[in-house]
Amino acid sequence: MSPLPQDVSAARGSAIRLAVVPVSLVESIGVLTGEKVRKGPARYETLESRNLLVEPITRVRMELRHLKPKIWRRVDVPLSSTLMSLHHIIQAAMGWTGSHLFEFTVRGLSYGDLDREADFADWEVLDARKVKLQDLIGWGIKRFTYTYDFGDDWRHMISLGKPRVGKADIDYPAFVGGARRCPPEDVGGFAGFEQFLEAVQDPTHQDNEDLTDWHESLYLRNFDPDDISEDYIRSQLARISEGRR
Repeated sequence: MSPLPQDVSAARGSAIRLAVVPVSLVESIGVLTGEKVRKGPARYETLESRNLLVEPITRVRMELRHLKPKIWRRVDVPLSSTLMSLHHIIQAAMGWTGSHLFEFTVRGLSYGDLDREADFADWEVLDARKVKLQDLIGWGIKRFTYTYDFGDDWRHMISLGKPRVGKADIDYPAFVGGARRCPPEDVGGFAGFEQFLEAVQDPTHQDNEDLTDWHESLYLRNFDPDDISEDYIRSQLARISEGRR
């Protein structure tokens, strides 16, 4: 999260705290409706808000493409989050391990981790740290693609909800809901995952024992397609939230 202006940071410990909202978002989220507004530092407006510090958020839906039943998650995410931050949020929410490269594709442009620029030798990649969700919404972008692991080629459709004011008693990013467990890492893409599911769900399948043992060696548990490990997701998102403080 970008550093708060000095006078707002100081308000954290005072009797009256200030909601800090980029000017460009004020009208779209309606946060100042009926409130007394005073000018703050450049690019910001501030308002008194019942002793609480709030921030604008968007509800992000992430869904793995080409799979049925659908594998999806919803997470409330601060608009100040960069695409790099969103990458970590997607990893935590979906249950990936961050073992492979990733890429966001937004209106034909690719965004990734330039610290690993050499791995993108075949195409131009822009810095995922330089674009925030509030930028995308300002550009009118509501949907884009996130690809994880260029070998297995896990493509996610990312959808951004309408901007709104978050709740002061919730730490963001915050898990909202989801369904179905994500595939194991290195399972072989969509076709490999379908074969894996067929084998582990059928005790009589010739590959049942081998694939069950393989999964347990990596994740220390059986594969349950209906169990998304919500407690683990929440704990991982909480770590990201703590890193924003």
